[in-house]
Amino acid sequence: MNKTIKSLAEEKGLKPGLVYNRLSKGWTLDRALSTPVAKRSDSKKYDHEMAAMAVLNGIPERVFKRRVEQGWNAKKASEAPYFARKKKRKTKKSAAAVAAQKHEPLVAEGKTGDGMIASAMIIAMVVVIIVAAIAAGA
Repeated sequence: MNKTIKSLAEEKGLKPGLVYNRLSKGWTLDRALSTPVAKRSDSKKYDHEMAAMAVLNGIPERVFKRRVEQGWNAKKASEAPYFARKKKRKTKKSAAAVAAQKHEPLVAEGKTGDGMIASAMIIAMVVVIIVAAIAAGA
């Protein structure tokens, strides 16, 4: 009598999905049915406690998890110093900021940014001319 994979798995106390998964990975049917389910260690609670300790020590949880995945023991992963890399941000500086940083005048090199500084200077010169004309005519 031919049995289904589902019935064979249930006879062995395995979930059928586990057996199908093993078969999809290239396992033989005998191996898929005879290999016991890998038991998870009872260190889950311990890992959570150590992860919390890591956070208290200034180590991000993602860093703690990565360290453990790389083979570090939980105690070392939660206590070893963490030095965050500073990300370099590329920011677009205005022409005024660049000129101020270089201690250069804006208008002399034509770096007027959005034109507000040049407009303000032109307005100031026009006001000076008008005031001078009014003073001369009065």
